[in-house]
Amino acid sequence: MRRHELAARLLHEGVEWIAMNDEPDDLDPESIAGYISTLLLSDLLGVDPTSIAKLVIAFRSMEARGSQPHQQDRTRATEPRRQIEGRRPR
Repeated sequence: MRRHELAARLLHEGVEWIAMNDEPDDLDPESIAGYISTLLLSDLLGVDPTSIAKLVIAFRSMEARGSQPHQQDRTRATEPRRQIEGRRPR
């Protein structure tokens, strides 16, 4: 698996975990961006915590509607993915 594919998978799984486990009823982006789990994922992947918070909110909104997030249009996730793909190895 290539690095950007792994990072995208980690982003998806991390967002899903946060959405399902950290204050699952919270829809405030500032609050979600401040979760330790959000900050950890942000630091590990080099993605802005606010972008991760928006993805968490989108996931929670889809769950509330009964949709499967992985079957929806993923255009909302392109900003963090672009950040990951454009990041240089340390």
